[in-house]
Amino acid sequence: MQYQCLSSQNYELTYEASFDKELMVDRLNQSEKKLKDKATLRRLLRESKPVEIKVIANSTTAYSFRKNQLKSDNTKININNSLFGKDEFYYLDFIENDFVFKKKSGSKFYNVNFQSHNYIIENEEVKVINGYKCHLAYIESEDTKIWFTKDKALNLGPKTYFGLPGLVVKVNKSDIINYDLKSIKETKIEPQSFPDNQTVISEKKYNAIIRKLGNGIFEN
Repeated sequence: MQYQCLSSQNYELTYEASFDKELMVDRLNQSEKKLKDKATLRRLLRESKPVEIKVIANSTTAYSFRKNQLKSDNTKININNSLFGKDEFYYLDFIENDFVFKKKSGSKFYNVNFQSHNYIIENEEVKVINGYKCHLAYIESEDTKIWFTKDKALNLGPKTYFGLPGLVVKVNKSDIINYDLKSIKETKIEPQSFPDNQTVISEKKYNAIIRKLGNGIFEN
């Protein structure tokens, strides 16, 4: 697949990641959790704030990261942090079609090669979101809806959501997780490229490591 970007100009995209509070509370009310657990989760939902994601991109590369937290943010637990960690990064090389994400699990960082999603595009359905005329796409085998606009010649989005014929404006995953485009502007900041001297593993191997780490929690 060929990827497009807006010439050699650098652009900064800002997205917000958040859980749908109302839907989460509704599902919580229907769950069998103890009243004490429900009260704690309701408080965490009430106090949660969207996590801001930055994407710096040009015609050849893109780099995604999370904006630095304020010191005051560390005094409270923000459940939206789980949607994009402070030690999470995405590097896209459109020339080589080489895509890597970097994440920290436990005390170790992992650099992982991944591919763009396979999308099903519903060109007939059009919806205006944040002022953009958007088309709907689905990800095969996932409960994920993506709204993108063809009005911007930039087929990017947050995290691994790129490769559509336009700019991703909104991602809705499993109804309760949202990634929303808040702004796009020109910038003098260059996107960071993935260092050539770092070891990269496959997504299959990474998933096996994560499963093993999860199982290790219950081992003696």
